[in-house]
Amino acid sequence: MEDARVRYTKMTIKNSLIELLVEKPISKVSVTELCKQAGINRATFYSHYVDIFDLYKQVEDELIAKVAENLGPILSDECSNTEEVLESFFVFVDENRDVCRHFLSNIDDTGFTAKVVGFIEREFTNKWAHSRDIPEKMLKPTVLFAATGSIGILREWLKGNVKLSPAQLSQIIIMLTEKGISGMI
Repeated sequence: MEDARVRYTKMTIKNSLIELLVEKPISKVSVTELCKQAGINRATFYSHYVDIFDLYKQVEDELIAKVAENLGPILSDECSNTEEVLESFFVFVDENRDVCRHFLSNIDDTGFTAKVVGFIEREFTNKWAHSRDIPEKMLKPTVLFAATGSIGILREWLKGNVKLSPAQLSQIIIMLTEKGISGMI
């Protein structure tokens, strides 16, 4: 287990990277610039990360794990309130707006969106295959439509082009998904 100083240093480095990513793409961020932003020296950076892309990948992997953790309850058979779970997820996204905006809206996408869509596709295809009356050949396109459509709305929300609260956002995504599915069965 890492001690508190190491955790704090890593958190400071990651937060500094996120601040820089608001201004420029990862390809334009240097270790020197990051260290200056974080108030650390290069030796400290290199004691934790191989290079800037190693740090970037760790931030991305942590965000994917948090997305899975936040959406996980929807996959549970005991989930009785999908809307509440989705709203909680959108609150998480809102609280982590800068990093989520970067990874979901980044033009030179590094695969983050594909990983999230892949997670949703795997998990929801399995769940919906057992809990919905969707014809088998329509299952994958239905899940992909729900996943990519939801991500599209989320991207626009993060850009400020969709003026909805997390509760309203969860309601509209559920409504669009449910109405789309009900039209197939």
